Amino acid sequence: MKTISHLKKKRWLTRVLGVVTDLAIALGCLSALAVQTQFYVATNGVDTNAGTLAQPFLTISKAASVMVAGDTCFIRGGTYRETVTPASSGSAGA
Repeated sequence: MKTISHLKKKRWLTRVLGVVTDLAIALGCLSALAVQTQFYVATNGVDTNAGTLAQPFLTISKAASVMVAGDTCFIRGGTYRETVTPASSGSAGA
């Protein structure tokens, strides 16, 4: 009986560890997706906009002021005469 009980415990533990590992991977993927944000800048934008494709920022500086590591800024065509100083630095994995 000890052998059967031991095997049942081992199988149960293997299943539990598998579920925990799957949850950890899923949460890691979700957190990575939640952290990354895309911002848009266009010459016809307004800096009080949300920075979306439909409501872009006017200046790259505005995008830089709200961005954090891992975010992406898409700059639409045009001429932008400004000096940009990012408010945050680092890497998405940090």
